[in-house]
Amino acid sequence: MKAIIFFGHGARDLRWREPFDRLVTLWCDQYPKTPVELAFLELMQPSLSDAIKKIVLKGVKDIVVIPVFFGQGSHLRNGPYRTHGLHPVPTT
Repeated sequence: MKAIIFFGHGARDLRWREPFDRLVTLWCDQYPKTPVELAFLELMQPSLSDAIKKIVLKGVKDIVVIPVFFGQGSHLRNGPYRTHGLHPVPTT
């Protein structure tokens, strides 16, 4: 089974999280059998590592992290995976 983690930046303003929560809700409505979590780079919880741990505890080992950044800041330009020591899976 494959799980999805939507990975956003995070913000101090809690209202900033609302579109991400809607995204997760829409995903769950469309794909109810696929585990999905939301994670943030900073300033909000859960962290990416916490979201991964939660999914792994469910017995899922195939996890796809989908970066959801609304602007191209330095975190996106420099690679969100490197921040957490992850390596993107080659598509070829």
